[in-house]
Amino acid sequence: MFELGWRMLLVELGNTRIKSTLCGESGIGDVFQITHSSPTWQKDFKSYLASLAQPVRVCYIASVASVALTASLEQLVTRNLALQPVEIKAQKDFLGVINGYQAVETLGVDRWLAMIAAYQRFPQGVCVVDSGTATTVDVVDRFGQHRGGLILPGLKLAQNMLQNQTARIEINAEMEKTSPLLADNTSTAVYSGIVHATRALIDLTMREEGNGCALVLTGGAAHEIGMEWTGASISPNLVLEGLYLVAKSCRQN
Repeated sequence: MFELGWRMLLVELGNTRIKSTLCGESGIGDVFQITHSSPTWQKDFKSYLASLAQPVRVCYIASVASVALTASLEQLVTRNLALQPVEIKAQKDFLGVINGYQAVETLGVDRWLAMIAAYQRFPQGVCVVDSGTATTVDVVDRFGQHRGGLILPGLKLAQNMLQNQTARIEINAEMEKTSPLLADNTSTAVYSGIVHATRALIDLTMREEGNGCALVLTGGAAHEIGMEWTGASISPNLVLEGLYLVAKSCRQN
C-alpha cells in the first residue's frame, strides 16, 4: 500500500521527449517535460529532481529510447534521489488487456501502457492513436484482446523525410497548420497530405476492426489529427496514466 507523505516518481522516456510526474494514491500530478535532444536535458532534469517537494522512495520508468539514453536517465535518478528506478516492460496481460503480439516483450511499452489506460475508461473496446515521432494505431476489443496495431511516420517525421529525400520540396513552417483536402502551395500540400493519409488509416481501422470502439488520441499531434472525429477523446498524458496503473499495482502487491 501507499505510505503517507511520499510519492512515486513516474518517467516516460519517448523518442523525442522526457515526461515525468509525481503521483500518489489519487493519481498523477503536474507533468514536467523536456526534449532530450537538448544539450541541457541532463541539467534540466537534475534541476527538476531537486525541485521535488515530496520525498520519493520509488521510481518507475517506461522507455522506448535507446539503451544508452535510458541508462543515463536512470543514473541521474539514482545519483540525485538515492534509489534504483524500475523499468516497466510490456506484459502478457494486465488489468484485462491481453497483449496481441506474438513476442509480448517486443510491443512498445508506450503503446502497452496507453492501451491499459484507455481500456479502463472504455471497456466496450477502444482504438488508441499515439501521434508522436511515430504514429501508432492499436485496437483493443470489448474482451480486452489487443487485436494488433500499425506504425507509420509521425507528421513531422514524414515531412522531414519528404524534404530530405526530394530535390525541390521545401516546407515553410508558417504554412503547415492548415489541412485542406486540396492545397494551393507545396508546404500545405505536404502537411495536408500527411494529415489526411493518417486520418484515412485511422478511419479504415475504425471501420474494419473498431466496431463499437471508442477513439482515444494522445501524443503531440493528437489535436491536429483528432479534429476529424467529434466524439474522439484526447488524452495528452495517456502513457503516464497507464504507467501509474502499473506502478500502483506493483506497490500494492
